[in-house]
Amino acid sequence: MPRLKNKRWERFAREYVRNGFNASAAARAVGYSVISCSQQGARIIANEQVMNRIDEFNDDINNDVIMNAQELMAEASSMAKANIKDCYDEDGALIHPSQLDESVTVNINEVQALGANVTSIKFGKDKKFGMDLIAKSHNLFEAHQKSGATTVFMDEKDAQC
Repeated sequence: MPRLKNKRWERFAREYVRNGFNASAAARAVGYSVISCSQQGARIIANEQVMNRIDEFNDDINNDVIMNAQELMAEASSMAKANIKDCYDEDGALIHPSQLDESVTVNINEVQALGANVTSIKFGKDKKFGMDLIAKSHNLFEAHQKSGATTVFMDEKDAQC
């Protein structure tokens, strides 16, 4: 939707979202008096064009802030593919986190350093959680149950038989 022709309404719509959906605060921000801001805010908010513009601003904010399904799957995939080996160079020395790929650093929970030297890196993201999230999104658990398959857990004693 293009900008509203009434510049004050356009500013009101922006201020309404910026002020946590408070019509009185938005009306004061665009120049209405403290005495009339409540009435003016209610009047402007009743305008369908203004409400459509507010919805548009709110959608833009949500698109920037809220993770979409594709981003969620990318994060879960990164968690599932995490490998601590990616934190080491060919000689077995730890690589500084600033030099690691983002797909690796997203999984790092803790970095311990002594001066400029990194002494340990701990992964905190749960690899199993990432894999379960991906499996659930593809209904793999449901397909497994429908097929009549059963899962058998064995302990070490059973494995030796």
